[in-house]
Formats: sequence, C-alpha cells, structure tokens
Amino acid sequence: MIPRTTFNNLGVRVPLGDIKFSAHGDDLVAGLTRSISFRPISELPLYMPMLDRALSVSVAALRRFMGTDQEVEFTVERGVLSVLQSRAAEIARNKRVVTFEDLSGEAARGVGVRGGAFRGIVAFDESDLIELSKQDFSQRDDVDGVLAVLENPSPDEIPLALLADGLLAAKGGSTSHAAIAVNGIENRDYSAVLGVEGMSVNARKREAVITDSQGNVVTRIVPGDVVSIHGTTGGVYPGSRLIKSY
Repeated sequence: MIPRTTFNNLGVRVPLGDIKFSAHGDDLVAGLTRSISFRPISELPLYMPMLDRALSVSVAALRRFMGTDQEVEFTVERGVLSVLQSRAAEIARNKRVVTFEDLSGEAARGVGVRGGAFRGIVAFDESDLIELSKQDFSQRDDVDGVLAVLENPSPDEIPLALLADGLLAAKGGSTSHAAIAVNGIENRDYSAVLGVEGMSVNARKREAVITDSQGNVVTRIVPGDVVSIHGTTGGVYPGSRLIKSY
C-alpha cells in the first residue's frame, strides 16, 4: 500500500508506504505481520524494478484521475500487479511539531504512523481511559495526555484509541486499519506508534511487556505509568522525556 506521496530533495514526487513480501493483504491491514518484516516502498526498485515502474505509472494515473493523493492497496501474484482499491489519502498533520531533546535510549521501536513526541499516561481499556481523562494535564509538565496501549487494535477497539490522545500497539503498521483511523483525526493533535518489536500486551492482566532480542524483559507497563512515544521515528521510551517544539 502507498498511503501518500511526498517530494524528495530534487522536488520529484515520490510515494511513501510499505511493502511486504510473501504476505496476504488481509494480514497487512489487520496488523497481523511483524513490523520488522515491512520494507519501505523506496526499496522496491532494488528488488523489483519493473514492478516499481508499473506501480509508479498506475499511481500517477490514479492521482491525475482523482485529483488528489491516493491511498493505494496493491498486490502482486506471479508477476501480475493488481490494484485492489484506491481512496483519498487521510493525511492529518498535528498543529504542534515536537520532538524529544534526546532521541537515544529507546526501549523499543515500532512504526511511527502519526505525530511527534508524546508523553502519555497509560490506559488499557475504557475504564482506565475514563478515570485518567479526569486529570487536568495542563497542570503537569511531564504528561501530554492519555496513551491507549493495545495488542492489535481491532475495529471494536479503534473507538477507544480515538478517544485517547495517543496510541501504542504491539502490532500493526502504516497500512493497518488503526493507522488509517488515527490519520483521519483532524480536530486535534495525535501521536501513534504501531507494530512495536518485542512488545506484547495482556489485556486481561492490563499490562504490557517489552523484551529485547534475547527475550529479557526491558520494561513492564501497567495502568497509570507514563510512556513516551515518537510518532515519527517510532521510538518508545519508558517514563517521561524532555520535549522541544520546532
């Protein structure tokens, strides 16, 4: 899928998005594949240059016909390119552009799908969110809002994610239903990181665990904890971090 297009440093319009080899489309949009297995669309010419050219022609034709950037879902089977669907790109941008003073020391990394630096107090379900939302975050300098933490946002859980101020999920990517939903928020800032490698969420126990490549627990997250995420880099950090606007 190509969620949107942008311009490179030469002023040439180029696509942004992910590709995944040996996968079904339903697995991608449902967020069932691991983030580490995605490749940026910019690498497609290295693997399949003829496909890249065919895809570029199709995307350009769709944009001209529809008059705006498109989210394009495509698949390739036995060398045949098939465009599954195309829709107007949901590209909401935050009014405040913020990052962390120090980007080192990540506990884990996922796919940044929207926003920048965000420090959230963790909610695992609706009751957590309702209780934590009673706080006046304007009186705190270490928290920006409520962060919904989910394993793999299902359609039933997306309304919960949209009620929060940010989303952190163990599964998903820039082409998943959750990513499309949060990029549809237009009236407020929002940050989201999906597909975090080494992260698992136990909704029943209301906790999340991040492990390293050897399986050692790096951090454990429970309701009310503060977790910092970066919706551009995909970085995940335990605790609160200093931010700066630019």
